[in-house]
Amino acid sequence: MIILYCGYSGVHSAVVAAAAHLGKLPGKGAVQPQLPEVPFFGSRVTPYQMLFHGTDQKGNKIYSLGVGHEAKLIFKAIRSFLDIMHIPSGQLIAVNTAFPLGRMSKWGEYLAFRGWYKAGNYLSRKGLREDLPALMDYLEKELSRRGTIDLIPGMMDNNGEIIESGGSL
Repeated sequence: MIILYCGYSGVHSAVVAAAAHLGKLPGKGAVQPQLPEVPFFGSRVTPYQMLFHGTDQKGNKIYSLGVGHEAKLIFKAIRSFLDIMHIPSGQLIAVNTAFPLGRMSKWGEYLAFRGWYKAGNYLSRKGLREDLPALMDYLEKELSRRGTIDLIPGMMDNNGEIIESGGSL
């Protein structure tokens, strides 16, 4: 199965989601993850380019994608492509990481996507530090609802503490 994390820029909330899924965020006792150390965070990639992050413990391939303001169009195109290629739609899960984000994170992704990398990365970094608990909670609920995981390593528990990579993937 392929899990595709989609954000406006594809190199902020989407790569943080991919890193969390793969257990690359710090475990218990970490005050704040160093977001610039997350692979691809804030990088200057071609818009709409898929980035491969790795394979999880269940063999799912994890990608991120920047969709700009074209999320609905891109999701329809992906679905059409799967239909044309006779690939069951259940083989791909696309998760929009923008839903739990606050204004600062969204503006940061927008500016970086438009080429204002320094300002965009700064706002995204600052905003995601505030939005990280909500993003992790959203991802856990979304993927659990879809039957993909029970718990993402590096996710926060109900008390707001980061869980060591203990869940099943």
